[in-house]
Amino acid sequence: MTPFFGYIPILYPKDVEKKVSISEAFSSVGFFAGPALGSALYELGGYMTPFLIFSSFGFISLPFLYSELQAVGPKKY
Repeated sequence: MTPFFGYIPILYPKDVEKKVSISEAFSSVGFFAGPALGSALYELGGYMTPFLIFSSFGFISLPFLYSELQAVGPKKY
């Protein structure tokens, strides 16, 4: 998370406080909801279910993340 918070002022120099507070809010929701959701998935499907579900969400989000990183990447001169 530290590199992420260091990269926010580079991307959004005029809205640093707003962007950091939004990222902190989503991070807190993830820390709060992650164990509850993981334990619910464990109860529903066993040991491998949380790993399979969360890793599939990660793989599904890769094309979106790649396109977004290309949009905010360094400028080519």
